[in-house]
Amino acid sequence: MHRAAKVSIAILAAAAFAVSAGFAAFSTRIMRYDSDEPAAGDAVVVLTGGELRVREGLRLFENGAGRRLLISGVNRSTSRDDLRRLTGVAPLLFNCCVDIDYVAHDTIGNAAETRNWLRTWGFRR
Repeated sequence: MHRAAKVSIAILAAAAFAVSAGFAAFSTRIMRYDSDEPAAGDAVVVLTGGELRVREGLRLFENGAGRRLLISGVNRSTSRDDLRRLTGVAPLLFNCCVDIDYVAHDTIGNAAETRNWLRTWGFRR
C-alpha cells in the first residue's frame, strides 16, 4: 500500500473516532438533561408551527425561564386576544411580557425577527 493511502486511512480513522467520541459525549450529556428545569435566560422565544411549541414556550416562561416571551411567525388573522385566550396565560402576564411577531413567514424570518427583538430589549441569553 502506498504511503499516501496509509496516511489517508489513518486520518479518516482519527476523524471517525473523534466524531464517535463527540457523539458519545453529547448522548451522555443529553440523557442527564432535565427538561422540567428551566434554563436561566433573559427571554423565551417560540417559533410557531405547532400548538405544542407555544404551550411549552409559555410553560417555560411562566416558570421563570425568561423575563419576556416572543411568539414569532404568528398568522396575521390571529389577534393578540385570540392568542391570549388560546394559551390560557393570565391577562396581566400576557399583556405585560408577551410580544407577538406577525412579520416572519419562514425560519429565516423567525431568526431575523428574533435578532431584532433581542437587540431591542438588550437580551443576550
